[in-house]
Amino acid sequence: MNNLEFANLLVPYIPKYGKETIREFYEYWTEKNINGRKMRFEKEKTFGISRRLSTWNKNQKKWTEQKTKSAAQLIQEKYGIE
Repeated sequence: MNNLEFANLLVPYIPKYGKETIREFYEYWTEKNINGRKMRFEKEKTFGISRRLSTWNKNQKKWTEQKTKSAAQLIQEKYGIE
């Protein structure tokens, strides 16, 4: 599979996840290995686009939330300090 074929598989998901999320997902999963032969998604044993996108979306929300918190807040949450 080439980049264009992978991109075409993502098109139906744009309305649900938005262009920005799909672009970031595409850029991450089409990164080639050192010798340039395989893309990241091709190295996975299994790769279901729908499930991967769902997980990506959940994690993206979590990462965005963490970016807005201060280091002190993150430490307090981790160790139960108030």
